[in-house]
Amino acid sequence: GMATMAAVAQAPRNSFDPGAVAPTSGVLGHSLTVMSYNVEGLPVPARFDRAASLDRIAGHLADLRKQGRQPNVVMLQEAFAGPAKRIADEAGYRYVAAGPLASAVNAAPPPSAAFEFVAATSHLKGEGDGKWLNSGLRILSDYPIVKVERMAFPQWACAGYDCLANKGAVIAWIRIPGSAQPVAFIDTHLNSRSASGVSQARADTAYAFQVAALRQFIATSVPERSVAFLR
Repeated sequence: GMATMAAVAQAPRNSFDPGAVAPTSGVLGHSLTVMSYNVEGLPVPARFDRAASLDRIAGHLADLRKQGRQPNVVMLQEAFAGPAKRIADEAGYRYVAAGPLASAVNAAPPPSAAFEFVAATSHLKGEGDGKWLNSGLRILSDYPIVKVERMAFPQWACAGYDCLANKGAVIAWIRIPGSAQPVAFIDTHLNSRSASGVSQARADTAYAFQVAALRQFIATSVPERSVAFLR
């Protein structure tokens, strides 16, 4: 889906809509197609038999390009595995921005409000065992990417098996034809609920901490009145 926004609204999981529309001063004078796609590219043993599906995704995007109908910008989530990383090449996207690597750990200490949450860390659920995977975020573009900024969520701000991936956000400023300024595309992936393996309450708490970090990252990185797409 495609949406325009200038900032992330503060809201709990049940009402937080990353695609909510907020007014901006920039108006695109060009037809722009944006795709957001969670490709579920987790590696074995987390997921099996994904390579064929990822190859089909790349093939479909390549077919759309042959027809002149490809999305100009594709924002991927869970693009961890090798076939997911190859989608850009196979689908013919010239410009790519990747999110935080597994090594780009955010060591910011937890605030006092998170002390109780951190104290309940469960190693049996993958918490506190380091980052085994990168963020899984990739932005593919037909148009030049002129600037990239990345943010990993604080290493404590996660719940369950989601903690094994270095989740966060990546912003790619893309020079879109017809736009007077580069457009900021913000790709993120927040903590899951049932797939995290912990209680809904704990997963929702981690989600809220991540939303707060995301809001701050966007407020710091993207000037007010900018044209931005968040997914």
